[in-house]
Amino acid sequence: MTHLTPAALFLCASAAGLLVCAAAANEPDSSGVDLLGEKELAGGVDPSFASVSRHFPAMKWPREAIGVKEAPTEIAVHPDGSLFWIGRRRGPGSEIGGAQAFFVVGAPPVRLGAGDSLCRKRLLGGCLPIIVFEWERDGVKYEETVTAWSEGMSPDAPQSAWVSLKVLNATAQAVAVSLRFQVQAVASADMNTRAVEMGGEPATAAEWRLELGPGSVRNVCVKTPIPLAEAPETISDVTPAEFESRLKESTAFWERTLAKGMRITVPEQRVNDAYRAWLAYNFINVDKRDGIYEPHDGAIGFYEAIFGYSAALYCHALDLMGYPEEAGMYLDSLFTFLSPEGLFIRNFGLCDTGALLYAAAQHFLLARDEAWLRTAAPFLVRMCEWTAATRKQVMAAQEKDSPIYGLLKFKPYADYPGESYCYLTDCYLVAGMGAAAEAIREIGMSEQAARILRECAAYRQDIQRSMERAVIERDGLKMLPLFPENHELLKQGNYKVVNTYYNLVAGMVLESGVLPPGSIQARWLTTVIEQRKGLSLGAFAHGEGLDHAYSYGYWMDCLQRDEVGRVLLGFYTTLAYCTTRETHCATEYAAHRTGESRYIMPDLYSNTQQLRLLRHMLVREEGDTLLIGQATPRPWLEDGEEVRVERAPTLFGETSFTIASHAAEKRITVTIDPPVRRPPAKIIVRLRHPRGEPIRAATLDGRPIADFTADTVTLTGASRRTVIEARY
Repeated sequence: MTHLTPAALFLCASAAGLLVCAAAANEPDSSGVDLLGEKELAGGVDPSFASVSRHFPAMKWPREAIGVKEAPTEIAVHPDGSLFWIGRRRGPGSEIGGAQAFFVVGAPPVRLGAGDSLCRKRLLGGCLPIIVFEWERDGVKYEETVTAWSEGMSPDAPQSAWVSLKVLNATAQAVAVSLRFQVQAVASADMNTRAVEMGGEPATAAEWRLELGPGSVRNVCVKTPIPLAEAPETISDVTPAEFESRLKESTAFWERTLAKGMRITVPEQRVNDAYRAWLAYNFINVDKRDGIYEPHDGAIGFYEAIFGYSAALYCHALDLMGYPEEAGMYLDSLFTFLSPEGLFIRNFGLCDTGALLYAAAQHFLLARDEAWLRTAAPFLVRMCEWTAATRKQVMAAQEKDSPIYGLLKFKPYADYPGESYCYLTDCYLVAGMGAAAEAIREIGMSEQAARILRECAAYRQDIQRSMERAVIERDGLKMLPLFPENHELLKQGNYKVVNTYYNLVAGMVLESGVLPPGSIQARWLTTVIEQRKGLSLGAFAHGEGLDHAYSYGYWMDCLQRDEVGRVLLGFYTTLAYCTTRETHCATEYAAHRTGESRYIMPDLYSNTQQLRLLRHMLVREEGDTLLIGQATPRPWLEDGEEVRVERAPTLFGETSFTIASHAAEKRITVTIDPPVRRPPAKIIVRLRHPRGEPIRAATLDGRPIADFTADTVTLTGASRRTVIEARY
C-alpha cells in the first residue's frame, strides 16, 4: 500500500473473463473466511514451506537489484539475465532516459534467456546480491554471473557492473558459438506492467566467436558503467582474471557485511539465506546523495523516493538485526527532513512522524548510544511538542462527545488523496511519543519526558473513547471504522469485504502497539479481517493478490496472543509467494494465484517487515520478560537439529542461545548467554517438541527445577551462560 493504486492490481483473468484457478474453490467463501488458510491450520501440524507452497505457482519474472551498498544508483537483473537501468523522472513531462544490456547467441541472433529452455537464477552463496543466471540451448550451457563493484566498495566511488558468461559445450561434438553483448536505449518503462518502450535498435559493444570441443568451457567477460549508458563504447571487454578479482572483492565485502549483525542459523537453509538476502537488498535500496542516506522503498524505476513511515521502520529492523551503526546514520539523515515546526512527512502521511519517533527511541533503547540520543533528543522533543500543540488547537474547536475529539485531521497515508481523521495517524503518534519519552527520561530529561507522557496518556484515552463511540455493528459483527468521521474503506467494501485498504491500514494500527493484543478494540479489527475476506493463506489479501508486508501488525497480534500457527502460516506464505523462491527478492504486491509479478522488487518495506517478523518469532521482549523460541517451527527441532541465534540485540542487552534437539533420546537442551545490561525479570524459553510432547522434567545447569510447563521453561536471575535440559 505504500503506493499501490487500484489500477495496478493484477486480476486472474482469461480471454473469456475471469479465470477460475484450480485452487479457487479453496479461497474465501461467501462468509469471508480464509478456507485455504484454515485448512493449513486444522491438521494439528505446523504450516511449512512445503505445505503452503503447493497451492499456487511460484512468482514468475524474478527481478533483482545489484549495486554497491548505499551507492546512489543500482541496476536490475531481469528474468532473462539482461541488465536494466532507467532514470528517475525529474518533474512532470520530463524524460526518463535508460538502457538495457544483454547477450545474444548465434546467427541469426537469439537473446540469452529467450524461449522455453531451462532458465533459472540464484544468488551466489545463497544470499549475496550477486546474481547467477543459467540457460541452455542446443546442448550448450550458459552461466552468467553479475556483480557490482567500486573502488573499496565505496558508495562515493564510481560503480560498474562486471559480467561473466561461462559457455559449456555439453554435447559430444565440437561446436562454434557466436556471442554478442549489446546495449539498447530505453525510452520509458512501467514497472507495474513490465512494459518497456525501447529507444532504438541494439548496438553491439563486444562480440566473440568461440570454438568449443566436447566438454570444453570458455569465459567471456565485460564491464559496464552504473548507471548503464546506451553508448556501446562505455562497455569494455575484460579478462576472466579481471572479472574474478572484482568478484572476489564484492563477495568478501558482502560476506563481511552480512556476517556482522545478529546471526540466525536454523535447519531450513531457505530461511538462513532469505533473511541475509533481505538485508542486502535493503542496503542496495539506500541511496547516499550529498552525504544524506535515503532509504528508498524501491529501485530502478519504482518508488525511487523516501516514504517516511517505511524508512523509519527500516531503521528499527536494522537495530533489531544488529546493525546499530547504519540505523543511527540513516536516522540522522531522516532528521534532516524535519520541518522547523517538528513535522516529518516524506511521501506517506503524518504517521511518518510517529514512526520516526518510535524508531529513534528504539534505536537508543536497543543500542544504548547515549551520545547519539543527546544529539537526537531536540528533534524528538520538537516532534512531540508539535503534536501536543496541534491537538490543543484542534480540540478547542471539537465537540467533546464527538468520535473525532482529540484526533488529528491530516493526510493519513500515501494512497489516500486528502486529509482525514484516521486512527493510523493517531496511534503511531502515540506509539512514537511514548517511546520517545521513555528514551529521553533515561538521559536525565525527566521534566520533558513527564510532560510528553502526560500528553501521550491523554491522547491514548481520546483514541480509546473515539473507538468506543465509532464502532458499529453490521450483520452481527462489530466493526471499527478506521476513518471514524466518514467510514472510508469500510464503504469501499460495502461493509462486507475488507480486502481493500481497510485491512492494510488496520495492520498498521495493530503494529503500532497502542491497542493491547486481545483487547476489545484489537479484536474488532482482527475478527473483521478474519471473517470479511481480509486474508488469503494467512496473509493480507488486497484485491486478487497479497500485500503481505501490511500483515505484520496482525501477525504480531497473533504472536502476542500465542496463536503461533497463524504466524507460521503467514511466514511461509511470504516465502512461497511474496518473495522469489530462489533469489529471495520481495515484491510489494503478489498475484499469488497466477504467479504473475510486476517489477516492483526488491521492496524495502517488505524486506523490513519480513526481518522484524523473523526476529520476533525467535526472540521477543514483552514488558520485563524475554521470550526465546516462541514461534520456532516444530520441524526445526526434529532429532539432531539445532536452532542457533547469535548476538541478538534486545532491550535487555545482547543475547545468544542454541536449542539442540535430541528428541530420539527424549531430551532437548538449551544453552543461553542471557542479556546482562538490564537483566529481564524472567526469560521464558519455548520448546516446541516436533511431536508436541510435553516436558516431564527439567534441569538448570544439572540441577532439577520446577518452573516449567508443557512446553516452556522459565529462568529468573540468569546472569551467566546457562544450560537447560528438558526431558520428555
